Amino acid sequence: MKHLKLYKILGISLFLLFIIFLIINLCGDKRPNSGFLGNINNIVTYKDNKTIDKISDVLLYLSFVVVLYAAIIGILELIKNKSLFKVSRIIIVFAIISVIAVIIWILCDKILHTSYRPLEDENSFPSTHVFIFTYFILMSNIFIKKYVKNELFNKIIFILLIIISITLMPSLRILAGKHYITDTIGGITLGFALYFLTVGFGYKETIENEKIHYLKDEN
Repeated sequence: MKHLKLYKILGISLFLLFIIFLIINLCGDKRPNSGFLGNINNIVTYKDNKTIDKISDVLLYLSFVVVLYAAIIGILELIKNKSLFKVSRIIIVFAIISVIAVIIWILCDKILHTSYRPLEDENSFPSTHVFIFTYFILMSNIFIKKYVKNELFNKIIFILLIIISITLMPSLRILAGKHYITDTIGGITLGFALYFLTVGFGYKETIENEKIHYLKDEN
């Protein structure tokens, strides 16, 4: 149980860190290219690149395959067991956290009106592409383990997924001129927070001993 407690602590800690980033962002200039944030964001030059922007859009849409898969599994379990309470806990928590993610996006993008993008007068923090892609890509590791039981392979895949989540989408959004570096850092932080919270609250078993029954009826 201690490992899942660690996941919960990491998730809560990263989420609080994201809140701090959000407050700093809200209290700063509408374009965070000066002061403390400017020291980070001005490392690169932002140029509009529609091709890279489209590539990032495609990757974001592809990451939704994880949601589709989870939805199908959840529906099949619901039909089979005829009870929502017998649907895998990880599926339920994943659905709840995904709704929370949408609420956070609406809050930041439509209500709080965070800082502007480098080249556009649109809300920029956090990068939606980055935090959603990060969350879903990391969650794919959970579903991969359903079919692959090799521990070493799963660890390698998870490391690769982490590398992809913190490098690929953030780089694309910056190179496309759509987000500042700090926007992507906020997105990465939120994405990892949501993942750790999902795993921490989605399972009861100890991860280290591999007692987790992935996507199986716990009753």
